[in-house]
Amino acid sequence: MERLDIYNHIIYTVARKGELHKVPLIPTGETLPRLRILDVGCGTGIWAIEMAEYTPDLLKDMGFVDVEVERIQLPIGEWSRDNVDLGRWYRLGICEALEALSLAPFTRPQFSWPVNDAKRYVKEVQEILRRADIHAYNFL
Repeated sequence: MERLDIYNHIIYTVARKGELHKVPLIPTGETLPRLRILDVGCGTGIWAIEMAEYTPDLLKDMGFVDVEVERIQLPIGEWSRDNVDLGRWYRLGICEALEALSLAPFTRPQFSWPVNDAKRYVKEVQEILRRADIHAYNFL
């Protein structure tokens, strides 16, 4: 799987238990003749495609109301008894993304690390993330 596809799997299949959205979709009548969806994330665009496939008829006569922000706690690793699969997938996603997220900041003028040093540091962090005794998490 590609890194961004792993995150899509983590977020929509595991963390959100297959739900593409949480907001109620209700008819809006004449004022908003079609459903308007804003994808505020960065990714491959697969969520928007899946949402369009999920709501093909609703796109013309539905809208969002009472939008709420939901924070989901994502465990890093299998330590959470309630979210073993989520933790496993999330750790995989972080470990796969870590080098791509780290090389530019560490090797640019502010830090000026040699590339090999930055890669070695990434490997050390990946090893730490794989340790069973560390119970870390992020919020989505």
